[in-house]
Amino acid sequence: MFSGNRDAAGHLTLTTDYEVVYSALEANWQSEFELQIRADEVVSAAKFSLAIYAEFNREWRQQIASPNQVLSSIGTNLRFSGPT
Repeated sequence: MFSGNRDAAGHLTLTTDYEVVYSALEANWQSEFELQIRADEVVSAAKFSLAIYAEFNREWRQQIASPNQVLSSIGTNLRFSGPT
């Protein structure tokens, strides 16, 4: 439900809250998603907890809403966005 990036030290910064975007849609968008992950490219994986993230990054929702940030990079990374 979120997009973001990690800096060189591994600190996660969320940049896009898709829950806000999708909650405004009237269609049943959940049925349109299918998760595909290439296991041979996974370096590590861990459960993400928004509650824990928010505890250490209290202003994260305000930062996402900041007009100076790029909110989406959909389609710019062909390695992960799939064939065009």
